[in-house]
Amino acid sequence: MLKPISILVCLNSESEANAVANAFNIVGCSSTVLPSDGEWVLAAIIDGLYDYAVMDSCLPGIDAAAIISEARNALHLPKFIVLDPIYCEITHRLLISVGTAYYMVKPMDAEHIVDKVLKLSDCSKVSLNADTNDGGMSLFDKNICELFRRFGIPASINGYVYLKRAIAMTVDSQTQNKKKITKDLYPMLAEEFNTTPSRVERAMRHAITIAWNRGDIEALESYFGYTVDEDKGKPTNSEFIAMVSEAFRNGELENVKMKKAL
Repeated sequence: MLKPISILVCLNSESEANAVANAFNIVGCSSTVLPSDGEWVLAAIIDGLYDYAVMDSCLPGIDAAAIISEARNALHLPKFIVLDPIYCEITHRLLISVGTAYYMVKPMDAEHIVDKVLKLSDCSKVSLNADTNDGGMSLFDKNICELFRRFGIPASINGYVYLKRAIAMTVDSQTQNKKKITKDLYPMLAEEFNTTPSRVERAMRHAITIAWNRGDIEALESYFGYTVDEDKGKPTNSEFIAMVSEAFRNGELENVKMKKAL
């Protein structure tokens, strides 16, 4: 199985750090939260194998600029995402000069931080705990990741994860009844992700709405065609899940990138 992206999180606010770590975990990353201590962060970076480090610019002991400078000899140097409570041009320039990959000013939603990291990474490197036969991501994971990218659904939102899991479950179950899909799936997903069925439903609807507002219209029409709600102009949750699942079952999505090239 492909190793998931590893994230080190160190923020002065414990609640913020846990929220960021949880957002990364939702999209399949492996996150570690450290206490607010620059010395701990430096030691972890030197000893560990983190792909990204998300931290505040000012930490007790050693600040972010000093951490990045002193960690240059680390065996595996992560990309640094630094958050600042107030924008300061001098601090910004300093952090960029020592090797910060991305400088962000608070307040910043956890999902936005995740989105920035995923954009810096190749989506295909994110492992979402799929079974594989070749030591990497399964063909399903590769295709659903590419398909959602074409649709314009960002990997940083909960609806992305819920839709992906719902499609996988529907493909496995061979279910085609749209009412049964949502009736059974919402409670199952809510239990799996420790949330409520209504939140699952809203998150899915939000993801589909984003796709119809920002995604590749030609790609969306090619997959859904007339099967859209005439008033809303987009498929319902159950229609979306059923159509994509059926396409997978029929072998129509065996290689999404190749289909796009054709």
